[in-house]
Amino acid sequence: MNVDLFEVVSSQITDSTAAGRALLTAPSAAVQVAALGAETTANKGAINGYAGLDGAGKVPASQLPSYVDSVQEYANLAAFPTTGTTGKIYVTLDTNKTYRWSGTVYVQIANSTTDWGGLTGKPTSVAGFGIVDAVDLTSAQSVSGA
Repeated sequence: MNVDLFEVVSSQITDSTAAGRALLTAPSAAVQVAALGAETTANKGAINGYAGLDGAGKVPASQLPSYVDSVQEYANLAAFPTTGTTGKIYVTLDTNKTYRWSGTVYVQIANSTTDWGGLTGKPTSVAGFGIVDAVDLTSAQSVSGA
């Protein structure tokens, strides 16, 4: 069934606006669509067009930019694809570790466990953190108030 856009909206738009005048005097449906600023269905899913919706009312992954799905979660490292994709981040749900594809193997991005005791050059006092006006917590002090 074809519906004439002009018939649908002409009763709702008066010629008191520029858009209304353009719509009411449009010589064709294409000009009516342009006057409303509407997209034609030929642009749905097309380059420089607009995204369509799937059966669940969501934009299909194929129409989203690659960075939207650049993080993928898997049960464990063994569940990763045999060959990864450069630019994607892979997360193991069992250990919560992150990996990237090097082109030949999965490489852990950062070790999520840090041995703080093994760090060298760490401050040994509050002043070592650059705090010079801190309260000295090493001696007993009392605070009295009104």
